[in-house]
Amino acid sequence: MQDWGVEKARYELRDAGRGAFVYMPKADAGNGEPPHWLCPNCFGQRRKSFMQFKGQDKRPGGGNGDTSNYACDGCRSSMKVTYTVKPTNMPPKSES
Repeated sequence: MQDWGVEKARYELRDAGRGAFVYMPKADAGNGEPPHWLCPNCFGQRRKSFMQFKGQDKRPGGGNGDTSNYACDGCRSSMKVTYTVKPTNMPPKSES
C-alpha cells in the first residue's frame, strides 16, 4: 500500500448512528471511488477493510426499528445502523 499517512489523510471518522463509527472518504478525497465505509478497528491498525452489508433485521410490523447489519471481513467486527443509513446517503460532514 502507498504511504499510510497519505492514505489516512483521505478519510475521516464519521458517526453512522446507533453507537457505530466508521471511516469514510472526505468529500474532496473520493478519487472517483464509490462511497464506502472502512472498519475503524482495522483502520487503526493501518489496514483498509470495508464494512460489508450483511442483511437487514425487520421489526415485526415494520417501522423505524428496522436495522441494517454491516461487518468487517478482516477482523469480524460488526455494527447495526438504522436501515436508511448507508455510505451512499450519508451527508457531508459539517465543518464546525
